Amino acid sequence: MAQGFLNKLKQKAEDMASKTIDKAIDGKGKKNREANNTSQSGVKTENSSGSNNTALTSTTTYDFVPGSKVLLADNFSQDAIGQFPLKWYTRSKGEIVTLNNAKGNWLRVYPGTFVSPVVNIGENSTIEFDLIMNWPKAGGYLVPAIGFAFYDRGNKGEILSYDYRLKNCLKFTIAPYRSEAAIQLTSYENVAKKLESDKYRVANFESKVGSVIHVAISIQKERVRIWLDQEKVFDLPQAAPLNGNLNQLKIDMSTSNYTNDQLGYYVSNFRFAEGSSDKRSKLL
Repeated sequence: MAQGFLNKLKQKAEDMASKTIDKAIDGKGKKNREANNTSQSGVKTENSSGSNNTALTSTTTYDFVPGSKVLLADNFSQDAIGQFPLKWYTRSKGEIVTLNNAKGNWLRVYPGTFVSPVVNIGENSTIEFDLIMNWPKAGGYLVPAIGFAFYDRGNKGEILSYDYRLKNCLKFTIAPYRSEAAIQLTSYENVAKKLESDKYRVANFESKVGSVIHVAISIQKERVRIWLDQEKVFDLPQAAPLNGNLNQLKIDMSTSNYTNDQLGYYVSNFRFAEGSSDKRSKLL
């Protein structure tokens, strides 16, 4: 009888211990479910390290400041439609046109070379212009590149002469390929190559096809900055030739398997102005 009583006490103790363990497990499971529900509701989510799971972002600014003293401005308003602009030069074909989706007159360029009027750019200057590049998005050929170069010793069409010898130059090229475009800058100082930049790739460039692209350039002695639609493409501290006496813009459009009626490259709204010096140099 005594043995039976002891067995009952032992069974009762085991039952109480089992209920205590089950209760503890249920409580822990409830906490986990509540935490999971909180995470899914978006109230608070933390990763395993305890930090908030927030995407990293960065902030920048469009710091181009156009020069106030204009050296040369040309929007081709004085030129007749269908004619090549009076102040420019070429070995190719070009004509002034109007467009259905952009105001004013535009110079349509074709494969070849085009030279601006002479303008003394100076060691601190800003250059702006608008560019439109149009081609069949469903086409299968390579799209022609277009280059913009600032030369020294320009005198009317001298740059176009075959015996012209390059001395100082600052040029960059826009080469579209598939959905992006590669931008590269090269400079020459006293005949020798001074710098060849890495290629900067502008993503989703195909979205700019047929639209106005605003190009802004700032030259502060050797420092060169270039923006396309407020996207900074380059900020090169030692790119421009020192004492280069740059005074003329040359535009080069490469050839393509596309026919002329399939392509349309246009430029307008040129503005050359005196710029300010790099204020950071005073800190150095």
